[in-house]
Formats: sequence, C-alpha cells, structure tokens
Amino acid sequence: MNRLGNLLIFTSILVFIISVSGTGDRCSYTCYYTEKTRGKCSAWSWNLCTKYRYASKLCYTGCVHGGWSEWDQSLGPCSVSCGDGFQDVNERRECNNPAPANGGNNCEGDDERTSSQSCSEDPCPVNGGWGEWSEWMDTSECDVVCATGSKGQSRTRDCDNPEPSGGGEDCIGDSNESRTIDCNTFSCNDLCVDDVHYIPHRDITKFWQCSNGVAYEMSCPKGTYWNKEIPVCDHITK
Repeated sequence: MNRLGNLLIFTSILVFIISVSGTGDRCSYTCYYTEKTRGKCSAWSWNLCTKYRYASKLCYTGCVHGGWSEWDQSLGPCSVSCGDGFQDVNERRECNNPAPANGGNNCEGDDERTSSQSCSEDPCPVNGGWGEWSEWMDTSECDVVCATGSKGQSRTRDCDNPEPSGGGEDCIGDSNESRTIDCNTFSCNDLCVDDVHYIPHRDITKFWQCSNGVAYEMSCPKGTYWNKEIPVCDHITK
C-alpha cells in the first residue's frame, strides 16, 4: 500500500477515535446490522450471488443513568391495641426515574428503608379506684343529753382515683358507710334529779324527758311544739 493510502487509513482511525472519546458521557453497546456479501450461489455453482448476513459492532450513544423514584410509604401495625405505641414505616422506591438505558449506571443506594414513628389507638380502659374517705359526719343528734346515748354518723368516698374511662369498670364496693357511736357519755348529775323531769330541746318540736336518771329525746306530735312553760306539747298558734 502506498504512503497516501496509509495516511488516509490513519486519518480515518484518528477521526473515529476523536468522535468517540471527545463527546463526554457516552456509553458503548453492541449493535447489529445486515451485511451484504457476494459469493457462490451454491457449492456446485460458479455463479456469484448477493447474500446477506447479520454482523455486530461496537456502537456508542449517550448514556441514560438511572434515577430514583419518590419513596412509596406503607405503615405497619401499631405495637399496642390501645393507647400510645410505635409502628414501622416501610418505604420503597424504584430505579425508573429514568430507568438506566444504553449502558447507563444503575441507581446508587438502597431501594428499601424502614423507620419508626409513634401511633395512637383508642384510649385503654381504666378501671375506677376509690378516693379517700371523707370525715365522719353526724346524721342524727344524740338521743340523750347525758348518761351515754347514741347517734348516727356517715362518711362518703368518690370513685375518682382514677375515674373509670375508656370502658373501664366502676369501683367495687359502697360509696358511703354508716355507723352508730356513743354520745353524751357524761353523768346527768343534776339534769335528771327526778324520775319525771323535762329539759328543753333546741328543736321546738322535741324535748328531753328524764327517766331513771337518763334524759331521753322525745318528739311532739305533728302540728305541736314543746311548751316549756306548761310543760307539754302545745298546738302552734297562728
């Protein structure tokens, strides 16, 4: 081959290399094409025929590198059936925005990730609990003014420690108690010196009557009051 031919071949190769390496981010791939040839029509023929065959070569094109899609989120079940708990946050993404093509790189990083967040369900049932008892309060006066009588007392408590909520059960037991205690345990001394003796009551419809040295509380009939001047239960005058 002469010098001019060698120069043309070198120039063609040089131009091909520059067109490949000088275009920046480009990728190579195998491409196929149909190649036309001339050959004997058959093994027993000297005639030439046009024939076609598939051939391959290394082609170059612009790369399409993969890009991630947005995260697709799904939530796991809450760790508790009531009240506050935690749940898994599962996320997935795909390498399709765009998908890698023409020999481009796949996406870098994970396509799945899991984190945790708080969650809340309906409030848990809370059973009621009793609070402290109140002080004892008199429910009746002492039935005697001296020599030991009795009177009623009661006290209460509330179901508020804590209050039942969320379908919880009420407190078990009574919210009030009653009792009878001794009262006016001191001696009557000079209050009941006679077998029959009357002592005025602070309630005008009642009076104290002494019997065997003990003063007992008595009530007047309805519509009357204790008249200490007589002393009897007298009708109320208008």
